[in-house]
Amino acid sequence: MLAAFGAEDPFQKQICGKRCYNTVMKAQRQVMTPHTPKKRIPWHNDVPNNSVSSLSVLIKWMTDGNNYNRYRGGEGQNGETKQTLVGEVSSAIGDSGVMTA
Repeated sequence: MLAAFGAEDPFQKQICGKRCYNTVMKAQRQVMTPHTPKKRIPWHNDVPNNSVSSLSVLIKWMTDGNNYNRYRGGEGQNGETKQTLVGEVSSAIGDSGVMTA
């Protein structure tokens, strides 16, 4: 069957099954394409200028009005999820000019 596809030499590795095959193939792909990790930027160093950072925007949001109690759930069951509040914080960070990766 290998000859039908132009292969002259037999396989040099024995594969035990789909799991082993996938592991071997993954290892070969990683060797071919080295992973370059994304550089992490600390919250206090992601500033567009010296007056604002993600951390300062987060602290400002938490101290504005009733946001801290809203985040803690102090309003009772008002339908706000932490995901919607995080969306507000994310929007505030974006509006401040901070570039996040």
